[in-house]
Amino acid sequence: MFKNDDLIRKTNYGLVKGTENEFAKMFLNIPFAKPPVGELMFKHPLPPEKWEGIRDATKGGKNPVQHLGNFGIPNQSLDCLYLNVFTPKEFDKPLPVMFWIYGGAYSNGGVGVVNENEEPLTLQHDKSYVQNELYYDMSMFAEETKTIVVTFNYRINIYGFMNFNFLDESFDLNNGLMDQLMALRFTKENIEYFGGDKNNITIFGQSAGGSSVMSLMSLEESQGLFNKAIVESPCIDHYFTLEESQKLTQRFLKVGHIKDLKELYTIPQDKLYKVIQNVLDWLLLIKGDMRCYFSPIIDGKILKDYPIRAITTSNVPMLIGYTSNECDLFMDEYPAFSLPLIAAKTNTKVPKGEETYRHRLSDAITEKVYITPIKEALENYQGPSYLYEFAYSVPPKRAYHAIEVVLFVTEKEDKGAKAIRKIFSDFAYTSNPGWNEYKPNKEYFVIK
Repeated sequence: MFKNDDLIRKTNYGLVKGTENEFAKMFLNIPFAKPPVGELMFKHPLPPEKWEGIRDATKGGKNPVQHLGNFGIPNQSLDCLYLNVFTPKEFDKPLPVMFWIYGGAYSNGGVGVVNENEEPLTLQHDKSYVQNELYYDMSMFAEETKTIVVTFNYRINIYGFMNFNFLDESFDLNNGLMDQLMALRFTKENIEYFGGDKNNITIFGQSAGGSSVMSLMSLEESQGLFNKAIVESPCIDHYFTLEESQKLTQRFLKVGHIKDLKELYTIPQDKLYKVIQNVLDWLLLIKGDMRCYFSPIIDGKILKDYPIRAITTSNVPMLIGYTSNECDLFMDEYPAFSLPLIAAKTNTKVPKGEETYRHRLSDAITEKVYITPIKEALENYQGPSYLYEFAYSVPPKRAYHAIEVVLFVTEKEDKGAKAIRKIFSDFAYTSNPGWNEYKPNKEYFVIK
């Protein structure tokens, strides 16, 4: 039996003591980088400091600073670069590792505690969070897939992806992506202490997290740090050139009345929220640009090309897929009168049909933004690749964006949740999800 009978583990930086629940053992809020505060706020991450004694890893930490509109998560801090490790309670050999990258349009998200108050807190989708509940509790996922799961925070919005570098070179580019790389390197170097197989690491993520997986696949610095990739509903085309990113930065500074970049180090969170929301609305409703406002930047140094092209040099097994009705999640946010404007601004042709206009617009944008680019990415991929469509839904909702994440994280007995967990587990163990490799218009799997 693998020695998994205690809650104290070693890392290269010090000892940690975790906790456990009915499903798994958990080691929470482990630092993988120095706190990105003060002069490090807009810098690439640095390795963490070593600590003395045994670090308490029994409680989750904070979430990155973000606006609370749409899908924002409370309980925030600039000091956010920490990760969590979830392990099955019993196993007798090193297990495959699954490294989770959350989505949130590069603007929202986190893996910390949602609510530190005693009263339950309700966010989107009528989900109530009790005190000290993690936003992504992967303990059930780890137990059922029999894998070691790592979740982590990375910086988002202005701290992670906005380009201030062209105005002041002391501000680094693509900090959020470099946070991801730092967390992956920490995992590679330390996961054996938790029972993980460092030579069998699968990176997986959804939406912006799925695109982040593709970014990591394209980076020279990440080669050898992982062995497989799962890409869920990626916003593949959501990247900016240097010129585009500069214009977006100028818009942000203008709306925020920010004349000196030093103000960014002390910008009040409520002001940050308002400016972000203003520019998000401007980008879609005025400019007709469906890309995430804080998308990574093709800077020629970190990201040398668009990942949809750059990953053609990768040969790791890749599982990639989408939900049938991705854009329902977004279209449901807009009033009916604004839908024709969105169609016109985004140059989307809405086909006739029996579905409501909202659903027809949603499906047209889903095809345009998700399905077509995913198939284009597969055309020239060199390694083994597998395509799925997640068509499972929970009426009255259709199979909207992120539904598979909601299910595989929270629902133990749900049919769709169990199906996607098995597929991911099989892929992590064998590099094959259970069906043939992708062939145009032929080989893909529908989960329903």
